[in-house]
Amino acid sequence: MLKQATDFLWTVIALLFQLVLLTVLIALLMGDGAGGFVMSVYANVRELLAALNPAAVAVAAVLYLFWQLHKNRIA
Repeated sequence: MLKQATDFLWTVIALLFQLVLLTVLIALLMGDGAGGFVMSVYANVRELLAALNPAAVAVAAVLYLFWQLHKNRIA
């Protein structure tokens, strides 16, 4: 039961993360014509990344990638 709940939670988190990435991509491609919501999300992501240490973001991204590769290899 707990494994199902955590699997569901990680699936939701991954989908939301991909939605944010898609929104940023739309903002980059369309510029100011993307709309208020897209530009608001893009501004929030830029502010978050500016506040974080770039090395920490890179390390977290690499660790997440290795974790996903390891998880898919075991399954």
